[in-house]
Amino acid sequence: MNDENINPQPTEQDFQKALNNFQTRVRGTNEQEYQIYLDCADDGKGGDICNDGKPLKTFDEWLAS
Repeated sequence: MNDENINPQPTEQDFQKALNNFQTRVRGTNEQEYQIYLDCADDGKGGDICNDGKPLKTFDEWLAS
């Protein structure tokens, strides 16, 4: 039995093909995505329910995160 064909390592060509075919699903603009964050994370007092109640991120902070 030839073990060379079992689980061969991907080649650079395989990597490039996968990279070229990968696409992140787009739901909207950054501004629309930020609004989704605000709508979902706001605890009603301006705190972030996903970040121990710390203040919600500004657009620039959110974009950089």
